[in-house]
Amino acid sequence: MVGLAVADPDHGGPRLAGAVVGAVGALAGSWLFYLARKSVVDRTGLPDLVVALAEDAVTVSSAFSVVRSR
Repeated sequence: MVGLAVADPDHGGPRLAGAVVGAVGALAGSWLFYLARKSVVDRTGLPDLVVALAEDAVTVSSAFSVVRSR
C-alpha cells in the first residue's frame, strides 16, 4: 500500500520505484517490529500474542495514515 501511495501509476509515478519502496519498507518494518516485540516480551513478560496484536494494530494504523496523507 505504501509503495502504491509513493508512486501512483495513475498519476505518472514510476511503478518500479513504488515496488522497491514497498519491499524495502516491508522488510525494514518486519525486522524492526520483530526486534521491538521480542524486547517488550522479554522485559515485561507479556505473552507474545498480546504484544503481536498490539504490533499489528500499530502497523495497520500507520499504513492507513501514510495512504491517507497522499
